[in-house]
Amino acid sequence: GTPNLENETWVESANVINGTDTPEAAAKKLQTGLDSWYKPAK
Repeated sequence: GTPNLENETWVESANVINGTDTPEAAAKKLQTGLDSWYKPAK
């Protein structure tokens, strides 16, 4: 999907390691990106 979750995970992991994002902020960004294109089956 778009955004590409693998690429976004690498970026956010680096941001957390470098201290430019908190783990919570990174998780929220990743979840928002995933929610934008993945809808679970009901």
